[in-house]
Amino acid sequence: MFRAPKKTLGDLDAVHAAELIAATADVALILDGKGVIRDVSLGDEALANEGFESWVGKPWVDTVTIESRPKIEQMLRGVGEKQPSRWRQINHPTKNGADIPLRYMVLRETRYRLLFQIASQPVVIVDANAMKIVEANPAAGELLNKSTKRLAGRAFLDLFDSDSAKAVQAHLAQVRATGRGDEVTAKMQNGKVETTVGASMFRQDASAHFLIRLAPVEAGDAAPKVGSKLLRVVENLPDGFVVTDVDRRIVTANPAFLDLAELTSEEQARGELIDRWIGRPGVDVDTLVTNMREHGSVRNFQTILRGQYGANEDVEISGVSVLTGDYPCYAFTIRNAGSRTGLRPRPQGELPHSVEQLTQLVGRVTLKELVRETTDVIERLCIEAALELTGDNRASAAEMLGLSRQSLYSKLRRFGITEIDSDDDR
Repeated sequence: MFRAPKKTLGDLDAVHAAELIAATADVALILDGKGVIRDVSLGDEALANEGFESWVGKPWVDTVTIESRPKIEQMLRGVGEKQPSRWRQINHPTKNGADIPLRYMVLRETRYRLLFQIASQPVVIVDANAMKIVEANPAAGELLNKSTKRLAGRAFLDLFDSDSAKAVQAHLAQVRATGRGDEVTAKMQNGKVETTVGASMFRQDASAHFLIRLAPVEAGDAAPKVGSKLLRVVENLPDGFVVTDVDRRIVTANPAFLDLAELTSEEQARGELIDRWIGRPGVDVDTLVTNMREHGSVRNFQTILRGQYGANEDVEISGVSVLTGDYPCYAFTIRNAGSRTGLRPRPQGELPHSVEQLTQLVGRVTLKELVRETTDVIERLCIEAALELTGDNRASAAEMLGLSRQSLYSKLRRFGITEIDSDDDR
């Protein structure tokens, strides 16, 4: 072992670490947890000619002679033990029929440990269920001004102030749901350090973990701050704001959208198709997204929003497609259009007042219901015209319309056109 590895190898990066390993061994293998070879380094070109490079993707045990298989199995079983395994001779068959003997020692997670410890960027591993820090590298300890031992077992969100903790929690929830998420800017609990937080997920020993990268924000670095402010603005918009992936599944939604959709939390929306709440089924969202793809953006697209518990709202949607970069997506702003366009929901039993309002019912009601409402509108308009022409003389209006007086009275009551006096013989 080196006498002072931290001092002499402290700045060693991944490339140089790989070169060091390759230079000190004829064969170096990287295995996954199932003993499958994921990478090979050969110190002798002759070994490549014997087919050793073709081992990638194969179980290590399948590359050795029958006599050596028990040794491989025993070495892999001992990986979890505290004491390092001893050197064992393993024989590999070659193309010409001869065996090549090599001595191996197995070390657990060597590359991961090395990179984790020497990484200059602060990195923290967090249990995704308990949300507690499992491990932190020295760079993280330096950033947080705490020893790595003191950080282990601490609740991760406790590192941040209350507002930042909510933003970080939302980021982690997004990563948990979709596997990715935009970095957020957060202030540490002491209020003196501001850092960007970016996470990814991995599984180890059947448990889910977050690998979290922390990057201190320099005094002149305004971009993360602007991004953080923009996120806060979106959160507080009075209009609904939704981002979906290219399959139209919701990645994030602000509180205004949740109110419109009658949802209590973002979790209820995340991962669901936006079609579930927006537009007439199979019509509006297809048209909206097609136009966004072709033109890049769409403004003031009129449709409806269907709440979780049956409420319908007339809305206008503006959208933009972002199909380049690492995270292609669609973004939508959704505005309640009832108060501005006169498309407010009609009280129960109230009829449409114009052809325009009738056409807006297409897709919301069946054709049978639409025809019935159209007939009612025509009847009402004709009765109102007859009453106007006769100076509100019901007897004359009934005669003009070819109705009995009683039938006219019934329709007047039905449409709520005027107060009816059954004894009125005008």
